[in-house]
Amino acid sequence: MSLPPRSDADGKNYVWGGHLEKCVDPDTGAIWYEPVVYIVEQAAHPNGRLVPK
Repeated sequence: MSLPPRSDADGKNYVWGGHLEKCVDPDTGAIWYEPVVYIVEQAAHPNGRLVPK
């Protein structure tokens, strides 16, 4: 499993929220988990906490 790449192209940083969100396909009932990604205007600290705006 890979996280979305961080990108500054749109002036924002994508930071992994630290957990996975359960997703269910309404048609097939398939269940999978995706990383929750928050978009912040500043980069995260190396320890993974979000930097206040």
